Amino acid sequence: MQRRAIAMMQEFREHLDRENLPTIGIALAARSLSIPVVLSFSVEIDGRLPTGQSLQEAIEATDAATDRHPAYYMINCAFPTHVLTGLGRCV
Repeated sequence: MQRRAIAMMQEFREHLDRENLPTIGIALAARSLSIPVVLSFSVEIDGRLPTGQSLQEAIEATDAATDRHPAYYMINCAFPTHVLTGLGRCV
């Protein structure tokens, strides 16, 4: 298990340098190792990620770059109104 975790971290580092979103690097690393992954985002009070992307944009970009590899997405602790604002047409 430890070797697998180390392999995933090495794979993640390679992808992180090439990708805009860390979630894409994480998902690509997990996909290359054939392991499932769940990703979680943090949102600001306007419903956007700290990068300025909406949740919708971030999820769509991650899904597009990884052939929809993440099993599902989560949102870190946030007020529901902040989350709904960031989801756009995803709801």
